[in-house]
Amino acid sequence: MVALVLVVGVATSAGACGSGRPAAAEVNGSKVSAKLLDDLLGALAPSVPQFKGGGKGTFGADGASSVLSFLVERQLVAGLTAERGLEISDADRTAGRTRLLATLGQDEAASKEVFDRLSKSNQDHLVEVEAAQVALQADLGKDEDPEVQARETYEANRSQYTNVCLSALTIADQAALTAVRARLARGEAFADVAKEVSIDDSAENGGELECIPLSQISDAEALKQIGAAEKGDVIGPIGQPGQLVLVLVRDRQQQTYDEAKAAILQSLPPPGQAELDAFVAPMRSKARITVDPRYGRWDAKAARVVPPKPPRGATTSNRLVPTEPAPASQPAGG
Repeated sequence: MVALVLVVGVATSAGACGSGRPAAAEVNGSKVSAKLLDDLLGALAPSVPQFKGGGKGTFGADGASSVLSFLVERQLVAGLTAERGLEISDADRTAGRTRLLATLGQDEAASKEVFDRLSKSNQDHLVEVEAAQVALQADLGKDEDPEVQARETYEANRSQYTNVCLSALTIADQAALTAVRARLARGEAFADVAKEVSIDDSAENGGELECIPLSQISDAEALKQIGAAEKGDVIGPIGQPGQLVLVLVRDRQQQTYDEAKAAILQSLPPPGQAELDAFVAPMRSKARITVDPRYGRWDAKAARVVPPKPPRGATTSNRLVPTEPAPASQPAGG
């Protein structure tokens, strides 16, 4: 039987999983196996040191509650999928496996290592519950038309879909900046001044840069200033001491919908994602969820497993419990 080691975490042992072992949690009458929780924690622990407890065969209580929150969420969604009478296809399972691997590690290699540490039966189970979510999301989003969403996004945010043609003039200090501004104020061409004084590689081209979509400018201050500038405006300086940049907006070109469409489609959430989140959210609060107290308790308001409190005077570490419930497509501990 599993015992809760209050100082170091949750002690688990594959050899202790007898037939009488209580479930880690129950969701609307469906059990979340303690053996599954053990196996997933054991698979994650080598890659996520925070999940390890303070002794051999133990896991941090916070890590256990975080992973159990993820399993409870998946069990809930699997039950909702079954209630709608949806069949899970092989394509759903393929997509489910891909999604599962995306939640288990920082990259593809790390995720596969975690997955390969799981028993075959638990691999199959986790893929199946992930596939159930894929099927439910597809059903909820079956009436969505990505093209319509993309068009609506474009019309609501037309100013974001603008190409800007820029030139840059980079100087090292405030004195040089003052001198450059004086020359520009006298009517000297930006390109001529840039060729002469800019310390950037673009100087030989008069500071001229390629035209880019406004959305590709990652610096928040630069985006704000360039986004508000008109053709012919010189804005700045942008940057920091030692590298002050004046920017000339040579041209602004509104992208057509067809030019912007590919980027918009890529930025949209998968079909059914918003509907899935909206559908599952109230079900979380209505669900009958109980948790083995050795792993903590179910907080219906926060929709997560809260780890047990340590005894007075003890300390805990490994604080991995999320501050808010994850969307239906994300692991509660991710």
